[in-house]
Amino acid sequence: VRDIFHGVVTRPDPPELVAGHCLRQLLAVTGASRGALTLHRKGEIRRLASFGNCGNLPTLPLAPLYAPDQLIYPMAIDDDHAAVIELASDGMFTVDAARAIGAAGQILHGWIVATDSRTRWRSARAVNSDFARRITEELERAKRFDLGLAMVLIDLSGEAAVDDPTLLRVTAAVRQELR
Repeated sequence: VRDIFHGVVTRPDPPELVAGHCLRQLLAVTGASRGALTLHRKGEIRRLASFGNCGNLPTLPLAPLYAPDQLIYPMAIDDDHAAVIELASDGMFTVDAARAIGAAGQILHGWIVATDSRTRWRSARAVNSDFARRITEELERAKRFDLGLAMVLIDLSGEAAVDDPTLLRVTAAVRQELR
């Protein structure tokens, strides 16, 4: 398990893609049917990867939880910053699944700390701020050049993975055709 996850986190892919690969590997290794990898900072939660309906823990756990149908592995990063792996199963997890999430969690913990120090995972507030700034710029441009303006929003909050081939094709087509 350590070798598998070490191989995934040392790939030169963008962090969001690595997080998606890691979650997919965790689902395969543990037999989980749903899972989420989230980053928690000062009350804000950023979902790095998810599959199925999982996540939204009421409180940030301080210790791992190994239940028959749920595995939770918290990873403290600093005083107000943590990451959490949460897996759920329609059946029962085995002892090997609990060992696997612990081994994967140790590798992911190091990767998240290193990635965070390089990229400082952007919060939803920062992303929304960037989005609002770009919309304002486009509105000003449309007024300046007396252009019509339309906006297309694509909701990606479903179960599509970051590297889903269909999602990548849609993204490429939209980027090519729209400003």
